[in-house]
This record gives sequence, structure tokens and C-alpha cells, in this order.
Amino acid sequence: MLSKFLRFNTITIMIILATVFLVGISIFSYFFFIQFANNLRDVAIQNIQENTKSNLFFLPFVISDKLNQIITNLRILSNMEYALINTTKSVNLLNLAQESSQNFTLMFGLYNGDQVIKSSSFKNPEMINKISNTISQIFSTEKLKKLAFSHKSFYSPSLSSIFFFHPFLIKEESDNLVKKSLYQNNTLSANSEQKIDMGQKTGILFVVVNSSQIGQSIQNLVKNESHISLIDNNGTILYSSDNVLKNIFKNDEKNKYIENNFDEENQRIINNLKNSIISGKTQSLFLSDIQNKLFTLTYATLNIDDVYKFNFLINTPYNIDDMEKTISQRQTIIISTLIITGIVIFVLITIISILNFNLKRKVEERTRDLKISEEFQKELNKKLVQNNQLQKEFINIAAHELRTPTQSIIGYIEMMKNFPENYQKYIGPLERNSDRLYRLTQDILDVARIESNTLKIEKEKFDLVQLVEDTVSDFSDRNKNTRKNIFKITNNSTREDKSIFVNADKRRIEQVVYNLISNADKFTNNDTIFINLSTTTGNYKMINKVTKDADKTQQDDTQYAFFTIKDSGGGIDNEILPRLFEKFASRSEVGTGLGLYISKNIIEAHKGKIWGKNNNTDIKKQNLIEKKGAEFGFMIPSS
Repeated sequence: MLSKFLRFNTITIMIILATVFLVGISIFSYFFFIQFANNLRDVAIQNIQENTKSNLFFLPFVISDKLNQIITNLRILSNMEYALINTTKSVNLLNLAQESSQNFTLMFGLYNGDQVIKSSSFKNPEMINKISNTISQIFSTEKLKKLAFSHKSFYSPSLSSIFFFHPFLIKEESDNLVKKSLYQNNTLSANSEQKIDMGQKTGILFVVVNSSQIGQSIQNLVKNESHISLIDNNGTILYSSDNVLKNIFKNDEKNKYIENNFDEENQRIINNLKNSIISGKTQSLFLSDIQNKLFTLTYATLNIDDVYKFNFLINTPYNIDDMEKTISQRQTIIISTLIITGIVIFVLITIISILNFNLKRKVEERTRDLKISEEFQKELNKKLVQNNQLQKEFINIAAHELRTPTQSIIGYIEMMKNFPENYQKYIGPLERNSDRLYRLTQDILDVARIESNTLKIEKEKFDLVQLVEDTVSDFSDRNKNTRKNIFKITNNSTREDKSIFVNADKRRIEQVVYNLISNADKFTNNDTIFINLSTTTGNYKMINKVTKDADKTQQDDTQYAFFTIKDSGGGIDNEILPRLFEKFASRSEVGTGLGLYISKNIIEAHKGKIWGKNNNTDIKKQNLIEKKGAEFGFMIPSS
């Protein structure tokens, strides 16, 4: 009764401790997610600002380059003194200017007060009439003269395009109208100013810029989902790919779009936006509509040729829901870790309870059925105490083995929080630590299968050499960042292709090889680990040299495949050596002590043998001196 009571209370305490642990992790995760969400929002806003600044750094130069090229063509035309109005030569000059503007202009032309002469590439009669009417309405004869004598260039937005104008004087010469530009290196000479007759005719050179074409070509250069807008100094939108900005800048006295989509604080910001842009300030601001969509508006003044002034604006929308998706992805990783941890703890408690229960039941049955002697009972009790001590040590070691990858996973998640841009960098370590948890769980389950005699062996024919090479390669890849040992494989197969075929459970043999490789690597520090593969017949004299426990008199014709691995570590402790392949026996304070126990049962299930021993020291072999360490190996029948 007392033992049952103690067993019940031990399990209860374990369950309570596991529950407290999981609750603590849950509380920590809750506060962690709150802080993580706030930090992620700050990082997102900072990234938007950096991207916008990057766009503002080079896009104004792109716009300036395109518009300066067009204005340069206009000024070159103004200095062509022999361009004859109403002649083919004049049209040809306009065509050349049009062709060199890379399809960013609708047409080049000139207006002499009576008619419009244009580049012949523009074929839209309706648009030509609108342009002629627009120019004749804008410029009277007196206004043209004043503009000509002011020697200033100017522009006007009209017909969904940008007009750039350049005034000039025209005079009669050989019965033809010849234009004479007032611009000579952008200055008006004193002599020409004295010769000007106020009765002379004046004209206007103009170019119609396709603002949509320029805007779209620049929009294609913008990063992410940003939109660009080009606004003149009067607040007129010349180009915009942003419907939000178009709706905000409607000329309605009472803008319903603003009232329906923004709260009072954001409406106040919008009301000051237009004046701020027109004033030429460079500024960034943030708007948030009622649907939690964040807008980052950054604008700056753009001067073209120190004459024309435009305002350049970038709007970068950012949906807060996107941040929620990112948080959900990180949350999935942590929740998965918690689930794995909970499962492992539950499995540990269950397995330990089952093992303890089975052991106690066997003791009770033996005591009742055989009426054990006092000496035998003392010995059995001693083993029970040793087993309990081993279980306690196993619990401590398993807790350490569980805590190490769990802490690593939490650490990498913390690094994800602080450095989200390096998210992919931490996937590998997370996978390795998750795999470590998985292997620990599999070892515990394998022990349960062995104890219950349910370990299944599914045999198939395969090449042991290839399996060993693949396992070594896989182990090296998994641990390339933490281990620097070198594996040297020697193949003593007598076959021409150096293969060693066996009929065995491939997955289980790979598990044994991986365990032995992992043990050797664990106890070796920056050195070479030697692996040897060979075959032999059932000559037990040879086998006895290796295993030291075979029957010297027994021989058969069975062909055996041998695998041995030597490390240069500290060797096997003499206290551990007799029970090296028992449950919970470990060569160090690190490890659960289950790997060799599982490996022994797998090899014996294949009618083979497994062994472990210390190396000899100071023995010259293959021009090398063997260092102190251990040798492990196994043999199984080959096919």
C-alpha cells in the first residue's frame, strides 16, 4: 500500500510540475506576442520610411532627366534662325525634336498668332483643334509681345497634358516669316534689345508633354506597392497612379471621400497637406483610414532647369492585416514548439511510469511466487534502488537534453523578433533543434517497444557501404556549424565494386550507425574518426579478436558484415564498461544513455553482435599513433 501511495504521489507531482511549466510558458508567450506585435509595427513603419527615402533619392533625377531633355529640344528650336514658318523645313525640325523625346511628348509646334504649325507625327485632328483653341485663348497678341520681351519660359497644364512654352519674335524676310529667339545663352543682348520693334510679330514655341507616359515609366521604377504623383505649384495633379490621392485632391468644397474614410485627426492632416506640398516643404507623414490601412506620404519639391517647379509625392500603403499574418507565422513556430515540448514531457512521464510500474510488478510477482530468500530479496532491492537511481539520473539527463534544444529554439525565436530581416537564417537551427527533440522522443518510444517486445524488423537487401557513406554525409551536413571532426572511411570489401550487401532492416541499421557516429563525434575534439567496413566468414577466432566474447570453438559458414568506428576521446570509464549497453548507461553527463541500449537490441534482432572497448595507446599503425579513445562495432549476416 505504501509503495502504491508513493508511486501515485510521484506521478502526481510530475504532472503538477509539467502543468506549471506549460502554464508558465503560455503566460510568457502571451506577453511575448504583445511586445512582438508592437515591435513589428515599429519595424514595418521604419522599413516603409527607408524604402520611401530610397525612392526619393533617385526618382527626382529620373524625372529631371526626362523633362530637361524635352526643354532642351524646345530651346534648340528657339535658336534655329532659319526655320521658316509654313514650310516643310519647319515641320521637319519639329519632327526631329519629336523623335528625340522618346515618345514622352505628344507633339512639338509653334504658334504665330494666326495658326498652329505642328510635328507631322501627331495625327489626331480633334486634339489639334483643341490645342489651337487653347493656345489662342491663352495668348492674345499683346500678351505674346509682353512674354516675348520678358524672355521667360513658362508652362501651363491643359488637356490632361503639360504645355511648355517658349516665346520668340518673328519678322518678315524674303516674303517668309522667320523666327528670332530672344534667348541667346539664356540672356538678352543689349544690341538686340535696342533693335526690337514693338510692332513686330510674336510667336510661341510649345511642346505638349504626355504626362501619363512619363508618370507610368517612373511608376515602373518604384519599389514595393508605392504610388507616385506629380503636382504643379498650383496644386494641379499632372499625373497620379494613386486613387486615394486623386480623391483627396478633388476640388469639391466638401469632400465626401475624406469624411467617409478618415477620422477627425487624419482629416486635419489632410486639410494641411495641399498647402504644405505647394509651399515646397519636404516632409513625411502618416495617414490611417477607418479600415486600418496605413499610408506613408513623402513629398519634395522638384526644380526643372531652375525655371519650372513641380512637387513629387510618393504614397506607400501598408495593410496592418499583413503584420497580423506575419505575427501568426511566428506564433505558429512557438506554438509548435510548446506542443512538441508538452508531448515530450507527457511521453517521458508515461514511459517512466510504465517502466516503474512494470518493474515493481515483476518484483511483487517474484516475491509471491518464488518466496525469495532474504539475500536474494536484498539483492533485488539493491537493483531496484540502482534502477531508481538510474531513472532519476535519466530524468535529469532527459530534462537537460530537452531543455537544451528548447532553449535554443526560444533563443532563435528571440533573434527573429530582433532581426526579422534575417528570418530565413534561423530556419536551419530551428529545424536541427526540432529534429533533436524528435530523435529523443523516438528513442523513448523505441525503449517502450523493446520492453513490450513489439520492436518490428522489416528486412530488405541493401549496400551497407552506401548506407554508411550517406549517414556520415548527412551527419556532417547537420552538424557542420558545431563540429570540426573528420570522418575517414576504409572499405576492405573483397568485391570488385567494394559493395557489402546485407539483408536487414535498412532504417534500423541506419539508426545504429547514426548512434555510433554521433557518440564518436561527441567524444572527439578536432580530430579524425576512423570507420572500417569489411566482411568475413564465421571464423570465430577472428571474430573473437574483435568482440572478445565469442565462442572460440564454434564455427560456421555464415558471411558477416563488419562495421567498426574509433574515436580519440577519453575512452570508456571502467565503471560504465560492464553495463555499457544497459538502459540509462551513459559515457558522459550528456545524453540519455538509451542509444547503445536500443542499438544492441536492434543488432541482436538481426542475429548479430555489438561491442564496445577502449583503444590501446601508443601503438603505431598505418604510420599513425592511435590515441586513447574507444572503439565500437557490430556485425550482422551479409547476403
